Amino acid sequence: MPCSVYALGGFGHLNNDVWWTLDNGGPTSVTIVGIEVDWDTVAGDLTKIKFDSADIWNDGASPPYANITGLSSILGPSASKELRFTFQNPVTTGATFSITVHLDPGFNGADVAIHIG
Repeated sequence: MPCSVYALGGFGHLNNDVWWTLDNGGPTSVTIVGIEVDWDTVAGDLTKIKFDSADIWNDGASPPYANITGLSSILGPSASKELRFTFQNPVTTGATFSITVHLDPGFNGADVAIHIG
């Protein structure tokens, strides 16, 4: 499956949360199997990740980086769902966040980096 059918967009932030929308423009389901997160220390610990309002991870991680594996959240064909990250502290102007979403089958790298300005 070409990588161009997957996209991260629709960035938003409020209080302690940042989020993106993950789009699957392909004809088959994909599974999120891992997420790499890189963030500014001012946001504090990463406390939770939600996918379409369901908690998919809540182990906690200290800044500035987490490599989260062992996930199994499914995104159906031609579907879009919100991927939301909750941090210990409010997200502030000037903060930078970067995520890489690893999908199965066979695609490792729906990447996005955002600087809150």
